[in-house]
Amino acid sequence: ATGIGKKKKSLHNEDRRLSLIHSIAHIESYAIDLSWDAVARFPGMPAEYYDDWVQVALEETLHFRLLSRRLEELGTHYGAWPTHDGL
Repeated sequence: ATGIGKKKKSLHNEDRRLSLIHSIAHIESYAIDLSWDAVARFPGMPAEYYDDWVQVALEETLHFRLLSRRLEELGTHYGAWPTHDGL
């Protein structure tokens, strides 16, 4: 589906905004998992390979924490919403 004829979801609705933040936090949590998976799955790679993936995991963790903190500031928490419902 190309989205032609579909109504855009407004982010002026508080629930939709919270759902979107939650969905993005969920994407970040997956990025953390995938980063560590890349470290664990491929033994024998050069040290730089692992250094890069550890750095990615740390950056994605920062993003997740920022989004989680924002959810808490808005009166909810990560896990309170269905995943990807706002995308």
